[in-house]
Amino acid sequence: MAESRNKMQKQKLLTIGLLSRITDVSIKSLRYYEQIGILPPVYTDEKTGYRYYSFSQIYIIDAIRFCLELDIPLKTFKDFLSEDKTHIYYNKLTEYGFAAAEQKLKKLNDQIAMLKIVQQEIRRSENCLRRDSPERYFLAEKYCLTVPYDGDRNTAAYNKCLANTLMRISQNGWRDGYETGLLTVWRNGQTKRFIFAEFLPRTENPPAETEDVLILPPADYICLTARKSVIGNAAEIFSNHLNGRDKAYIFETELFTGDFNFSAPLYELRCLIC
Repeated sequence: MAESRNKMQKQKLLTIGLLSRITDVSIKSLRYYEQIGILPPVYTDEKTGYRYYSFSQIYIIDAIRFCLELDIPLKTFKDFLSEDKTHIYYNKLTEYGFAAAEQKLKKLNDQIAMLKIVQQEIRRSENCLRRDSPERYFLAEKYCLTVPYDGDRNTAAYNKCLANTLMRISQNGWRDGYETGLLTVWRNGQTKRFIFAEFLPRTENPPAETEDVLILPPADYICLTARKSVIGNAAEIFSNHLNGRDKAYIFETELFTGDFNFSAPLYELRCLIC
């Protein structure tokens, strides 16, 4: 009698293979949905282990597809499904999906804005390459983390100091910026040298300027390209511009061109006179 009831029950249900063909979802995926508890079969044959599903469970698969299209993690799908797996809370699901889509859109817009900045910098850098004399360029606001350093580039000490500086940026919850290099601070004829790493602060809580955090406003910089590191002669190179001035920041960073040779980069000196 029990075997007869089971046979009749199975006749009303879908095998996992048939459900796969109807929904165009692989058997492997259907078994995964069962494994994470969002699509359990309504009946499993104890003798054969075959799984059977009801027609109504196709609606659950549709909702799972909806989540996948919106990049909603399936681990959250249980939040939109009743405990008995008979109700899908679409209001809650669409609200979650809308918020996730808005967040994704913001990220995409941020990426587009970043790409525009990079393209603009490439065009500016390639324009610098065509000029042998210093040129003035307007550059955006800059946040830099600085560390005193008197050595040269491309040494173990430089690499270690720069790595530690980048690690501190990450530990503070800031994003790496686009530039790193050496900085000379010129004040009344005296110079101090630093390693600097640009960072992007959190917009809701930007840091204040401190001994090691340098914040420079949008301004005109005097820019000059160089085939090798010449930061040690920065004050002499810009001496005509420093006459009668009290303070200047002179950065040396790699020149970021469209065809960037990272094994033998060109450099750019940027002088901001205060």
